[in-house]
Amino acid sequence: MIQPGKEKKIFYLLCLYHLIIWTAVPYFSNKNLPLDVIEALAWGQDFNLGYNKHPPLSAWIPGFFFKIFGNKDWIYYLLSQVFIVISFIFLWKLSS
Repeated sequence: MIQPGKEKKIFYLLCLYHLIIWTAVPYFSNKNLPLDVIEALAWGQDFNLGYNKHPPLSAWIPGFFFKIFGNKDWIYYLLSQVFIVISFIFLWKLSS
């Protein structure tokens, strides 16, 4: 059983492991980025106030990361996992 007071530490360690593992696994196992990511990168080249399918933030963030880091696939896998871990933390705080 988990000792009282250690839940928070274990939770953040699990979030860190999740971030590392699910950034590395797709990077080493996929040859190409998913088509949705490529589409977001294409839209993110121009910072418009709207796009024909999605709100602009879903294209701005990958476009911003492309401008900073360039053409590195692992960055986009990391970016997706950062948003997932933020969701985990939000749900953890909400459930407390």
